[in-house]
Amino acid sequence: MASVFHKITNWKAIVTDKFVGSIINPKSFPSEATSYGKQTERKSREIYVERTGHSDHYCGFIIISTFPFLGASPDAKVCDKLEHEHEYYTQIQGQLLVTGAPFCDFVVYTKVEVVENKRMRKCCALLCVLVVCWTLAQSQAAQQARLATCTQGTDVFFVLDGSGSVFASNFELMKNAVIRLIDIFSIEPQQGTVVGALVFSSMISQVIPFSPFLNKEQLRQAIRNLQYPEGGTFTKLALEKMLEVYTNQSRPGAQKLAVVITDGQSSIPEATAAQAKLAQQSGIVMASVGIGNTIDEDELQAIASKPELVFKFVSFEVLSQQILHLFDEICTNISPCDGCAIINGVGYNLVGGDCTSFVQCVQIRNTIHEYRHTCPTGLFWDQTQLTCNFPLQVSCLADGCRRAGVSAAAQPGNCRMYWTCNDGLRRGDRMMCCPPGSGFNSVTQVCDPGVPCQDSCMYDKTTTEAPLVRCARQQIPGDDSRFRVVYEDGFSVEQSCPPNRRFNQDDCGCTTPVEILFDRPSCQPELLLDCNGQLQDKSGNNLPFMNQNVEVVPAVGARDGYACKFHGDSRLLFWRFANTWFGNDVCIKVRFQPDRNSNPSRPEVLVANNDCTIKPTMTVAYDKSRGMAMGEVQTTGDPMMVTTNGNGGGDWMEITYRFHGGQLSVDMDDGRGQSSNSGAMQGNIKSTKCALQIGYTDQADSSNFYGLIDDVLVSFCQP
Repeated sequence: MASVFHKITNWKAIVTDKFVGSIINPKSFPSEATSYGKQTERKSREIYVERTGHSDHYCGFIIISTFPFLGASPDAKVCDKLEHEHEYYTQIQGQLLVTGAPFCDFVVYTKVEVVENKRMRKCCALLCVLVVCWTLAQSQAAQQARLATCTQGTDVFFVLDGSGSVFASNFELMKNAVIRLIDIFSIEPQQGTVVGALVFSSMISQVIPFSPFLNKEQLRQAIRNLQYPEGGTFTKLALEKMLEVYTNQSRPGAQKLAVVITDGQSSIPEATAAQAKLAQQSGIVMASVGIGNTIDEDELQAIASKPELVFKFVSFEVLSQQILHLFDEICTNISPCDGCAIINGVGYNLVGGDCTSFVQCVQIRNTIHEYRHTCPTGLFWDQTQLTCNFPLQVSCLADGCRRAGVSAAAQPGNCRMYWTCNDGLRRGDRMMCCPPGSGFNSVTQVCDPGVPCQDSCMYDKTTTEAPLVRCARQQIPGDDSRFRVVYEDGFSVEQSCPPNRRFNQDDCGCTTPVEILFDRPSCQPELLLDCNGQLQDKSGNNLPFMNQNVEVVPAVGARDGYACKFHGDSRLLFWRFANTWFGNDVCIKVRFQPDRNSNPSRPEVLVANNDCTIKPTMTVAYDKSRGMAMGEVQTTGDPMMVTTNGNGGGDWMEITYRFHGGQLSVDMDDGRGQSSNSGAMQGNIKSTKCALQIGYTDQADSSNFYGLIDDVLVSFCQP
């Protein structure tokens, strides 16, 4: 209605539900002036026609066809003097817009005379303002849909400040804001949003955990029941408790988003920043919201995962009004690499809503570059192992089989392929193909000729059932020395196992050892590091690596007169061994000289696959205080350690680590004698997402190496 155009275009405050209601359902405003206008409208129009010679037509209520949300009913109005700032000026501009008329004569009729103002023409700016206002109003539904989609498969946690400076009335506003979000979220434990919260002051007063799961109404009630505690602002304790909830209760494969709302600086800012960093490193995307004029800008930046996730409001009332817009901004500013642990410049993260895709996050200087990848057909991205894995081994919230009552789910990226589901919770064993010309119907969960599909199928057979897709390698029938690799497009190629190995379908590789009685080839190293003046891999594989503060220096007693010097903060990192299948036959040899002046209180790590903060599955270490060589291995169960004591220690020592035939043996030659020990451990060495490090550890029970290393050998056989 044109009568409210001025109010809309000149509104400077926050757009609230109350304001929108006053536009849609305006209150009547009877007055002496309006009553006079209604009584004399006809007479004023007659006088206007008589004086101007123009025709007079009653037009009623007009709706503009190009913007059907705008309407007007042109008529005469009563005022003193019409200025551009006057509401009638805006009203007439709206009427010109709606009717399409090129001009309007504004007429004032009083008890004294009829006054004709100068002619007014259309103002195009009004169209822009009104369209923007309409767009904002119409976008509310779209905004709510975006928020529900954005948080799908996300564990959202609210950290609420209940300190004394907040006040009880503002605490209630903060709770109401959270409830408004809960009303929009798709609260559901399998694939939807799960919400938790806590209230903190000088201590953690109340916690709403992720588990047991609370539905939407239970969450509303739980938030309403939160009590205002008053007290100090110990934000560090709140972040510590939040991380504990995520660690123990977050759903496998769920994205993690935490929102911290506070009105002031924490009691110990340095501890708060350190705890926030731990949360970020654990994969939690952190957003910080500051209220009022006593907030600490630096602390908000430290809490948030990035500057784009720092928000400030002048009051809790404004926060309550703008909470949906706030969360929309959070969703807009979250990128796939947020929450990704960047180790040695590279990290990997899952892509929300897609089990088959992952993003590679590469840090170049201070910029994170994102590269999106898709797993081969039939595999899911495994965020735990940082590799593409079989669906049965991966918990993905976007897996169609997780929905209750689903018996079959589509294979993303191929309209003919689908999987059977068991119990509605986990993906079945077999991948299936619809007949050529038909596609899988996700609604009816069957192959449907009415769904046109021309995609090829990895196993394009006349039957609808495909072979097991646990392994892309298949043994050649009758010949266990050869196997066939089947690629995504159906192309396949035959390959041979090494002469001393036979193909094992259960292991999906050449893992069965055999004795070769003729011209057995020599064992070739996978890595051969020889510090003889040039630091490089001399195995023939030319493996790339990262050098952090390792020097090649002249060394008395080194085989070639040179050795690699490690300073306690030095390391060599070989990416080749991340997500590597080690099997059950590994040999590691290290020749080294400990630093005479160092006195480490813990064993020094020489070689280990431990660059990603998780427990390594292969470790070679030396305990200087006890003159002891140490080796550790982990297969399917708990890790096992084998140690052997030296004979007093000389200048140069050599430790040989062998895992072979279900035995781990550790041999040590300290220059004064040899010693050895062994222990039984069945199975294959467990693969991890960690690279191989020399001279460095990220585990609390060991320390970095101080001293010289002459050479290192790693092989998947026994030299």
